Amino acid sequence: MTSRFVVAVAAIAVVCMFSTDVMAVKTWETGIKAGVQTTKLRGDQIGLFVSVPPTIDVAGPVGDSKIGFVGGGFIRRNINDMFSLQGEVLYSQKGGKGNVTGTVEYQAENNEIYPADVDGELTVSLDYVEVPVLAVFSFEADERFSLVAELGLSFAFSARSEIKFEGQAVIDQPNFSATIRDFSRTAKIGGHIQDFDLGGVVGGGVEVLVGDYMLYFDARLVFGFTSIDQDGEKDVHNQAVSIFAGFGIPFGSEM
Repeated sequence: MTSRFVVAVAAIAVVCMFSTDVMAVKTWETGIKAGVQTTKLRGDQIGLFVSVPPTIDVAGPVGDSKIGFVGGGFIRRNINDMFSLQGEVLYSQKGGKGNVTGTVEYQAENNEIYPADVDGELTVSLDYVEVPVLAVFSFEADERFSLVAELGLSFAFSARSEIKFEGQAVIDQPNFSATIRDFSRTAKIGGHIQDFDLGGVVGGGVEVLVGDYMLYFDARLVFGFTSIDQDGEKDVHNQAVSIFAGFGIPFGSEM
């Protein structure tokens, strides 16, 4: 799937680069963009994959969506009025969550450690420095308004990886009846997560020329090609649906 996606992007880009219908546009644009995204983990159930023994050992599907921030800067090279190449550097908060059950080690008020059965929500937080490289196709609606489509690849580098469990713990203390306590625990899982994640990008939006500046509004789907599991035991992939607003400054010689 990865190779076919790359070939398709390259073929469409070559066709647009040699289009002869060229109007006067600035050769470069740069700016900033920010937004929110709904992310999830698709593939195998990963409850056991994110276990951090001996303090946390939980199991269950963690495929529900979570909300995260995405934003950064971009630079665009306009090849002609229909086609551009765009590079971005974004900070992207991904991951997923779900209801899980398992066991933990619970420290009681007397500082003794007791085993406890837990039931609650596990949130997997995976932050990346993401570098999308995109082919951007523009379709002019009028002199100040264009529709755009985006197609490309995303190269993501892990910046933070952790899990957080929140729920209730049923504590089994010797010579006492079982007690129920609210329980919260966070653990780093960088050793279980791949440092690099390759993904595909498909999106679209609108561009509006306001004076000498550009306003951008777009949405995109980013789907991971590679499994995030460093241990190689699970096939788990990132997925994100993002909504952006951006501000750009065209510059360079007119074509």
